[in-house]
Amino acid sequence: MSVMFTHNLGNVWSRSASAANGVLDARHTAWMTPTERVRAERLRQAHMLFSGHHRHYYLDEGRTSYPYPSLRENQPPYFRPYNLLTLVAEKMADLLFGESPRLYIDHDATQQVINNIAERSWLYGMVIDMAAECCWAGETFFEVTRQGGLAYIGHALAQQVWPQGVPGVDQQHARYIRYATALVTEETTQSMLLLETHYTAGLIERRLYRLEENNVTGPKRSDDKLSLDKWPQRTVAGEPLADQEQTGLSRPSIIRIPNGFGARSDYDGLIELQDSLHAANTQIGRVLAKHADPKLAAPEAAVNPDTGNLPASAEVYFFRSKDEVPQYITWNAELASAMEDRKFALSALATVAEMPLSLLGVKDDSTVESAAKMRLAATPALAKATRKSVIWRQAIRMAISLAIESETGFTPAIPIGVEMRDGLPDDEVERATTIATLRGARVMSRVRALQQQWLDPGTVREELKRLEEEDAQQTPSIFFGNQAVAGSGAGQ
Repeated sequence: MSVMFTHNLGNVWSRSASAANGVLDARHTAWMTPTERVRAERLRQAHMLFSGHHRHYYLDEGRTSYPYPSLRENQPPYFRPYNLLTLVAEKMADLLFGESPRLYIDHDATQQVINNIAERSWLYGMVIDMAAECCWAGETFFEVTRQGGLAYIGHALAQQVWPQGVPGVDQQHARYIRYATALVTEETTQSMLLLETHYTAGLIERRLYRLEENNVTGPKRSDDKLSLDKWPQRTVAGEPLADQEQTGLSRPSIIRIPNGFGARSDYDGLIELQDSLHAANTQIGRVLAKHADPKLAAPEAAVNPDTGNLPASAEVYFFRSKDEVPQYITWNAELASAMEDRKFALSALATVAEMPLSLLGVKDDSTVESAAKMRLAATPALAKATRKSVIWRQAIRMAISLAIESETGFTPAIPIGVEMRDGLPDDEVERATTIATLRGARVMSRVRALQQQWLDPGTVREELKRLEEEDAQQTPSIFFGNQAVAGSGAGQ
């Protein structure tokens, strides 16, 4: 049974591993342990970068290393962002799940169960968002639920799930806690409630507390547990949530997916580079803005003696020498050097992120790259995606196995295969040559050749049927060809 979570705990990356080093509102996390508060702050910062709130992160919270003066008096600092961090996470998600992963098992009945679970859970669309979250947050989570006797695989946000203890060799924890808060009205007063959902092997346990106000450190969790009748969410039947729920699973119904074995955010090491990129882009924008509205220098004799001002509508100026001609004051800002500095900052960020600029959509010209050239340029990013896919395959396999166990009561005896497929375009000529070579060497079946075209199972079956019909049409009747089929297609 899923639980409604009404409070988003997190969102920019902390430069300190020992303290929160940020401005996370203590009133929202006073009930957490110090370790959980640090994680909440890191998630808050990382999500702020991913969401594009860079002005608030770098300027308002004072993390920038560069000055950003105002263009005009009494105006906010001029800040022209050049956000590549969002693209870094989204493009990595595309490299992992640009094409839907293929789930397969050598057992027809189990294969049908897998297909049904993936389809009803919208698994293929969900994993793209999860992969992007895993990049900026450092980890993400699957959740296996059961409704109406059917198993579902959902996405538990990283800002909601809090692993407890040390992970095992499979990078999974023995216990997870999920927090949710809700503001409820009791008679004439309002109070904030805290729901803790504990996930362990075979069991989901819920505990409800009241957050008691404390003006110094924020609201604290009450010592006494409340009845779940007070929690606003209800089951499908309109009943309060159960205190305990037996899942019957051999492990917690939460599956952790770390971003590498260290659960390290892809933004770690890119914060300062993004700051320098903002500064270079702002410098160019500031110069162009100044040139678009330059100051006017005029001779003193042109000033109106009555008002002391220069007529803004003056079209004719009289002068005795060329030094008295009004002129705009412009600044030789060496834009070429500024552009080169921005190009260097772009290149440095792309190098550390292992993401070529062409893959991020940043190009120096408008030429169209071939699929083969694009794939060759994306080699570092593909290698990074391959490293991550090792963990993703295991996590998807584990989630599917748990869902099957939840629905049928047994785990598959045969390993589930997970084939990851990136979203880069393929060189059709190269792929056709490879298939023709393997088919000619009799080391690839016709079914596998059609699967290499990234066709879905239904299309593969349809193509096989058409190929068999064409083979029958081309076989002379004297060699026992299908005369009925051949006759039906004679006019085609």
